[in-house]
Amino acid sequence: MNPFLFHHCSPPASCLKQHLECVAQSSKGCDDCVECCDSNSELLGTKDASFLSSPQSSACLVVDGERGESLRVSMVKENIFRVSFLPDGERRVSETFIIVNQPHPNESDPSTLQESRNTNHRDALFCCKQPASRVDDVDGNHHSVKVSYGDVAMEGSFTEGEPVGLKWSFKGKKILCDLPSGSYASDVASTTGQTVRHYLSFNTKSETCYGIGEAAGRVNRNGMRVRLSALDAMGYSCDASKPVSDPLYKHFPIVYTHVRDEKTATTVGWVGALYDSGAQGVMDIGCEVSAFRGSYRYTEFQDGDMEYYLVFGQNFKEVVMLMTELLGRPIMSPRWCLGYLGSTMAYTEASNAQEQLKDFATLCNQHSIPCDGFHLSSGYTCVDNADGTFGSRCVFHWNHRRVPNPVEMFNTFNKASISVIPNIKPWLLMEDHPLFEDAVKSNVCLQHVSNENSSDTTDLPHLGLFWSGGGGTFKKGAYVDFSGEEGFEWWVQQCRKQLLEKGAHALWNDNNEFEVSDTTLICRNGLPMSIMRPVQALLMAKASEKALLLEYPMARPVVVTRSGSPGMHRHCVQTWSGDNFTSWETLQWNTSMSLSLSVCGWPGCGYDVGGFAGEMPEEELLLRWVQSAVFMPRFSIHSWNFDNTCTEPWSYPESTDSVRGCIQTRYQFIPHLYNLYFEAHRFGLPIIRPLVFEFPDDPFVAVADVKYDGDGKSSIYLENASSCDFMFGPSVLVCPIYQKGDEDRPVYLPGSGCKWWSAKEGVWKKGGNVVNHVSCAPSDDAPIYFVKNNSIIATTIGKPTKNTGDLDQCGRCFTIFNTIDEEDGKHAESSSFSYSHMEDDGISINTMQYLFNFEVTATSSKVDCHVSVSMDAFRYKMYNEITDNMMTVSSYALPFSNIILKLARGDTRKLIVNLHRDGKDGDGKEKDSKKAKMVPFSCDNGCDGTIVYL
Repeated sequence: MNPFLFHHCSPPASCLKQHLECVAQSSKGCDDCVECCDSNSELLGTKDASFLSSPQSSACLVVDGERGESLRVSMVKENIFRVSFLPDGERRVSETFIIVNQPHPNESDPSTLQESRNTNHRDALFCCKQPASRVDDVDGNHHSVKVSYGDVAMEGSFTEGEPVGLKWSFKGKKILCDLPSGSYASDVASTTGQTVRHYLSFNTKSETCYGIGEAAGRVNRNGMRVRLSALDAMGYSCDASKPVSDPLYKHFPIVYTHVRDEKTATTVGWVGALYDSGAQGVMDIGCEVSAFRGSYRYTEFQDGDMEYYLVFGQNFKEVVMLMTELLGRPIMSPRWCLGYLGSTMAYTEASNAQEQLKDFATLCNQHSIPCDGFHLSSGYTCVDNADGTFGSRCVFHWNHRRVPNPVEMFNTFNKASISVIPNIKPWLLMEDHPLFEDAVKSNVCLQHVSNENSSDTTDLPHLGLFWSGGGGTFKKGAYVDFSGEEGFEWWVQQCRKQLLEKGAHALWNDNNEFEVSDTTLICRNGLPMSIMRPVQALLMAKASEKALLLEYPMARPVVVTRSGSPGMHRHCVQTWSGDNFTSWETLQWNTSMSLSLSVCGWPGCGYDVGGFAGEMPEEELLLRWVQSAVFMPRFSIHSWNFDNTCTEPWSYPESTDSVRGCIQTRYQFIPHLYNLYFEAHRFGLPIIRPLVFEFPDDPFVAVADVKYDGDGKSSIYLENASSCDFMFGPSVLVCPIYQKGDEDRPVYLPGSGCKWWSAKEGVWKKGGNVVNHVSCAPSDDAPIYFVKNNSIIATTIGKPTKNTGDLDQCGRCFTIFNTIDEEDGKHAESSSFSYSHMEDDGISINTMQYLFNFEVTATSSKVDCHVSVSMDAFRYKMYNEITDNMMTVSSYALPFSNIILKLARGDTRKLIVNLHRDGKDGDGKEKDSKKAKMVPFSCDNGCDGTIVYL
């Protein structure tokens, strides 16, 4: 590869300084400084002048290389920069499918919410409006540049013929540095290829990296090398104590770096790097070593440019929130998706599939297992062979021997309030699919292009091998090309005609890794498939989402996907960690995969409970897996067991009560989970969080390779706590048991200044300490969990038994977790905190929202809680086409009238409740009863109720 060597800065410092000063003084951005740029056009050259004067560019620095390369640095907004390394001097790819330029939350003008299928032009994303910056010291062949914006400063020192690199500081302290010996490199496209690479210096003593999506391994990514590619990796290994499978199902070039002062170990800051490329590549976090280069890490792509965004913040939370401003906030989940979602390959593989599907709904009712959804596996799409056997899987085709009456099948589930999520795959088999020939003629499929004009195609589809029926069976076929109008709209219409019009309410995009190795293949939008692989999966998600919006225009669309990349969370409510293998090791390490994906902007994640591939899980393993998943954003038991059995809640009759108890516990916590999803939608915060997200300065969870000097059991649980224990929102610490035969485990309680309430014992424990022998039997109805001091948790009153529809009838219980303890011989006088909880109809895009705001002040003798209840219309953010019906607000009123407010178990202090209405004090009168006190509440629409506090 060729290093990027400095040739000159463009524009010269004098013009750039004048330009930036003009921009800083202007209230309208660079439209007002065209004269400034035009006056220097002779000095700059026509190309540079037009670039500076364009309102579509915010480049504050352009550096040219000896071979015609270009490096552009752009200021996006406060604490966000974009760096573009263009090996050809101009963009190889002008479109971005990852970044959105739309504010959040919702705008008043619905037209601003639309996102075209071709997404955004990279140089049209950000205006040039920015504060003053500074360019210093230009002296002949040596150029020294400094640009400051917000808390961030970028410096560059460039010498003719030497490698180009940038240095970044945050609040005056160094935080990130390109590798001095050479930070940018590329192939010469005309001779050796299109590979680009970016090197960064890496100090393993003071820097710890996180993210990279759902890659297997520890949450701490130091020392890892992850391939950036999507692959159907059935039965993968994710055991971090051994070599893990790589790549897996998703393409996620996002990495976060926690930088600490090497001497004091205090936090300097956090920086997130988002690489905007769909090309296959590598992200190496210090795995590769070189005596010449020193300690470094790098990112590589096999095609396109090297364009990345740097997001700076004081903590992990700040950076993730800013990152999801670039990516767009996650789509809001309907409430039913947070319940138990049934699934198995076995039912639809049977000749009497419709009977078995009907039995599932009946058995859920008989066993009092709450259930809200069912994944319809692809066996329903098999064609019939000439010999009467079941043949290949053909998307949008119904096998009427297995499912004689699809409408009746959907009706059976819908009457039970179980939404069916049919499996759909993005390819058509050449020999077997009845629509293949017509689809090819209609330009629906990926095709070979005879020249650079994407509309000039031959009649030959691009053929590949695709899974056709049973294990290890393959046939030739072609992918649908979602980048073209023909393929995209064909998919939309087929989803509606074959599935949604028959009664489906959600769609399951599966096997969508788009494994195409032909680097010469050009998509209908004119872009090479080498950079379009993850983009095709994103566009498939948009097509499925559009079909749902057209069929059910008032309902939040539900698309579940296996593969994915940054931006998919805008269109897909849920994803899962693919076809995992049934083992204790998978139970332990699937959690780490979901945590790493969560911080990359995708809150709706999880895994196949019980394991997908392998033997039927043994009874203890199934119980522990169900326990562990109680607090996961997605809960689905799914399987394709080697012996053709299926894993179900009632697989072990003697343990059905325990499985039911766990699922009912999950449903009891759905009000809290749904509120966390709302926060994810508004702010981009993850629902489940690695411990370092909330406790970045706790060395036990923030420093790599913590070792614990204790027995074997203690070492396993404590050394892996930062990857295998997790936070459920900001307040609940979840500590599953994942070792066979264990009925207790040690727990590290993070945060030396925190207090934790033990759900098992009902007592408070001090943070920054290890609690030994915390018990949890396999039959318990929840994993080990602790609640942080100064928290409120919303649950149902009682445990729902059927589905999330029960939640409306169960009412709400708000439990206040607070303790006032003596510290260092001094008695704490009081503590104060607040909490906000949202209720709505759980399904509509436009709905009435009810906000419960709690303000708590606690002393050693009493807890005062002020409650305000307000309501307002709210429209959830959508990144797809908008229809008129979406503007209709659902007429939702709170269906429950009683709310319980109480202190945590074991808290004997007096609870006093005073009610506000829309921020105004009520009369404060209390009505005494023998065991409880009550105050009424009401909202603007006349909804009345009573708060009962114990």
